[in-house]
Amino acid sequence: GRKRGVLLDRLWKFSLGTAFACESLSQFTPREVREGAFLTGLFHAVASPAIVGAIGRLERRSGGIQPQSDERVLGVMNLLSTELTIQVLQSWYLPKEIQDAIRLQEGTARDRLGKPQAQLLVCGKLLAAELGLGTRATPIDVEKSKDFGYLRLHDRATLDEARRLVLAAMDGLPR
Repeated sequence: GRKRGVLLDRLWKFSLGTAFACESLSQFTPREVREGAFLTGLFHAVASPAIVGAIGRLERRSGGIQPQSDERVLGVMNLLSTELTIQVLQSWYLPKEIQDAIRLQEGTARDRLGKPQAQLLVCGKLLAAELGLGTRATPIDVEKSKDFGYLRLHDRATLDEARRLVLAAMDGLPR
């Protein structure tokens, strides 16, 4: 139960961080990319809490899962999350661009070529992860991430300003 609570807190913080990162990075992109940037980041894994809850109910019914299976649970959750998230977003009638961005987030940079909203989502997730928002802080390797290059977000000044904006937004949230 406590592990699920911690996981849900981390998921929420990462989703919010990704939303602020997408919004911040979008300020340095063409206007059409800005539309829906925050919602794309916020909703990129909206089904995850429901999956965590379902796994918890299965655990209680079956008497628990083996400790070594925590990794397996996260793997199953990630596999289901994108597909179920798309179903949720369709039922909410969110724009197709947002749905496509979320569908393409786990694909290759080549899959996202010409899909700036999807590229922005990947960049936003990487920035949120770099800042340790809900995850272990992981530095961005801008050279490896083609999405930053495609959106021309790879210069240091742009990234520094985006980091500052995200941290300011996160600090402004009520505790």
